[in-house]
Amino acid sequence: MAFEYQIVPGEGIVYLVVAAPTRIEDFRTIMDLILDDPAFRTGFGFFFDRKPTAEARSIDFVRGVLSYLDAHWAQIGRCRWAVLAANLADYGMGRLQEIRSEDGPVDIRVFTDRDEALRWVRRQDQDQKRQTG
Repeated sequence: MAFEYQIVPGEGIVYLVVAAPTRIEDFRTIMDLILDDPAFRTGFGFFFDRKPTAEARSIDFVRGVLSYLDAHWAQIGRCRWAVLAANLADYGMGRLQEIRSEDGPVDIRVFTDRDEALRWVRRQDQDQKRQTG
C-alpha cells in the first residue's frame, strides 16, 4: 500500500506516511481505514509525511483530497492537518491546498520542517483543552 498510518489516541494525532507514489484512490482507501479504525476520534489532528515519496502531488490529487475532506467532514471534524512536503514542487502544491481549504473545517498547513509541523499539529490538542477546561 502507498500509505501507512498510526493513530496515537493519547496525542490525538493520526500519523500518515506516504511510502510510495500515490493515486487518489490510495488516499481514499487509507482514509476510509482510518475513519473506521476504533482508535480514531473525530477532531484528531493529522500529520501527513510526504517526504519518503519524494514526488510532488498533482492538482488532481489535491482536488481529490479536498473533495474527500469535504465529503467526510462530519467524521473528521475540525482539526489541524500538517503536511510535510516532499520537495519544493510538493510544497507549492501544498500551499495551493492550504488556500483552497481556507473556508473548510480542516486547517491545512504545509511545512518543510518536521519539528515545526509536529509542534503546529500538537498545539491543536492544547487549544482544545483550553477551550473545554
